[in-house]
Amino acid sequence: SVEYLDTQLGRLFDWLDRSGRMEDTILVVVADHGEYLGEHGLLKHMYFHFEEALHVPMIVAGPGVPEGEVRTDPVSLVDIFDTVCDLAGVDPPAATNSHSIFGDDRRDAVFMENGIRPVSESYTDHLSPERLDEFERGRKSIRTGKYLFTLDSAGEERLYERPGDRRVDEPHRPAAPRRH
Repeated sequence: SVEYLDTQLGRLFDWLDRSGRMEDTILVVVADHGEYLGEHGLLKHMYFHFEEALHVPMIVAGPGVPEGEVRTDPVSLVDIFDTVCDLAGVDPPAATNSHSIFGDDRRDAVFMENGIRPVSESYTDHLSPERLDEFERGRKSIRTGKYLFTLDSAGEERLYERPGDRRVDEPHRPAAPRRH
């Protein structure tokens, strides 16, 4: 699939060059999700909001794009709309929850969610009913630079410390008293 995508992007770039449109085109290439390769006991992209599925490449090229800029703070795919508006010199509608990734605004957190959905039958022969139930749950999560908090449709809350998405076993433990 990577070779196929590379070929199709090459065809698009060649056409843009031949037609003289490359100089006036903003290109945004982004993945929709990452893949688990055994991390957290998961394979494929599954139904969880860990870093391996959420941290995806996004490449923006074209007129007005700062060269060599790499963002390390949280951004979201919803920011693509305002980013393209910014680069095109168009004011985005005020009703968006987005902002240009090349602007001065920075996010403190990003939000994710997925609905309840059945797990593929290919998992039923090797996963316990409890694990299948966990996979089918819907999830809402918030991710900051330091934490990932997840609430699933069964009401289970989990807190993870980032990077590495290590589960915090006692999230309600009071902080150590401050010394004055």
